[in-house]
Amino acid sequence: MRSREQDGEPSGERGGETIRRGAGWRARSTARRALTAPMAALALLLGAVGCAEDAADEPRFTDPEQPVEVEVGETFVLEQYENPTTGFVWEILDPAPDSGVIRAAGDDYVSDEPQLDGTGGVRLLRFEAVAEGETTVSMAKFRGEQAGGREIAFEITVTAPADG
Repeated sequence: MRSREQDGEPSGERGGETIRRGAGWRARSTARRALTAPMAALALLLGAVGCAEDAADEPRFTDPEQPVEVEVGETFVLEQYENPTTGFVWEILDPAPDSGVIRAAGDDYVSDEPQLDGTGGVRLLRFEAVAEGETTVSMAKFRGEQAGGREIAFEITVTAPADG
């Protein structure tokens, strides 16, 4: 005859008393594990939705021919079309933007819908305006060391907040 420990039923001791888990222990434990992954995914999704809502409030700039004017403390996005399946992705060129005026705050890629092989999307370069001043963000598409198109430059002016 096999013991519960040999059958994989854990047991233990608490205060000198032997504790045996019943047959339902394994089912409850499995059910708990089965719920953990979906709950974690839901938490991540809700967090991402919150971030997406915040991102919708950020000013977005797509045309390097137009001036970018933001206020200190504001986060903004430079948005450019990109299709990484071609190997070309946007990169910021030297000289880097003046970090005393703006600070990099994120770099995301959002694919067009539906997401199929070869589908493009947009590169979202997020910055935070940290002090009054002017700077330039120059960028170009690269595939490894190979440049793949025109260079563009966004002229950025950061001003004091309107209420301050």
